[in-house]
Amino acid sequence: MYFRQQSAYLQRLYSIHPINKMLMKPLYKKFSLVLLFFAALSLAVFVQSCKEENPSVPIGTGDNSVKLEFKGTTASGSFELGKGYDLATEGFRYRFSLLKFYVSKFSLIKNDGSELLLNDVALIDFRVDQPNTSFTVKVPEGEYKGFKFGIGVDSINNSKLPASFAAEHPLSSAQGTYWEMTSKYRFMLIEGHLDTLRGATEDFSEQFVVHTGTDALYREKTFTRSLSFTKGDNKTLTMEINIDKLLSNADFRADHVSHTLGTGFTLAEKIADNFVASITVK
Repeated sequence: MYFRQQSAYLQRLYSIHPINKMLMKPLYKKFSLVLLFFAALSLAVFVQSCKEENPSVPIGTGDNSVKLEFKGTTASGSFELGKGYDLATEGFRYRFSLLKFYVSKFSLIKNDGSELLLNDVALIDFRVDQPNTSFTVKVPEGEYKGFKFGIGVDSINNSKLPASFAAEHPLSSAQGTYWEMTSKYRFMLIEGHLDTLRGATEDFSEQFVVHTGTDALYREKTFTRSLSFTKGDNKTLTMEINIDKLLSNADFRADHVSHTLGTGFTLAEKIADNFVASITVK
């Protein structure tokens, strides 16, 4: 307010008489520069305070980064959509057509036990045409003793509408993961076909569909792993998903359709728990 009043006063003096213009011109220029300096300083403080209040803003600095990459594995080796695999212990063969899930609140764990949030939410999709099985975030230099993330969408984001996000955001309507009937997001989507006969000729005639969701099925996974980042470090953490383990001990041969709600909750809960247990870091 003080600077605004002084500026108005100088403007009046400046416009009264030509002599005033000549005398006041140097002073007016200096005062204008002071005003610009304080305006820039106020803007910088405002931007910094906004970042500190928004925990989803990555805190990483410099060129340090960590890439979280997801891969599927089976007893026979690698995993691909559209390819058949034999799970003899469960009495069926399986072939996936869709594997898609959310990873939320990826954080590094410091040596003192505090957590450093690096990414709010990412959508992992194993689709054949345009797979998106990893994401990369910046990391501050330092020592860490582990990392953690959630499978699904945390309760705060799960209460938001897709319309509140830009089209390219993982939670936008463009991703096709929002449940209109529950006003919540689907956390994990697995679809494909089973061959429950396991004969000489493959017969993938049984369709399986499991879509997990609701806050009750949000899961977290924590890993103990010493990580050190110095200037210029770029690391990759490869997360392997054991697909055989994901489908085991769930009576999947007999019950393989669930949309979480109603009687489908038991299967959805089992698959949600299996998924967390099936992930290891390499």
